[in-house]
Amino acid sequence: MLDAYRTRKLAFLQRNCDVHLITSTLAFEFEKIDFGFGKPARASQGSGPSSNTFILMNTPGDHDREELKLL
Repeated sequence: MLDAYRTRKLAFLQRNCDVHLITSTLAFEFEKIDFGFGKPARASQGSGPSSNTFILMNTPGDHDREELKLL
């Protein structure tokens, strides 16, 4: 971190540092969105340019939780 401060680069932009993003979408009820033609069968986050991402989200029936991993 001190080296990142001295070089004015964020730690996750340096090549020798692994960053893991962990987030949750449990508060957002994507599966309950209605666009006028019914509720979607499945809703999730799209894949992004980053790797090592863990997203905790609801299942379609909202009875359980699942995790989306982008490694």
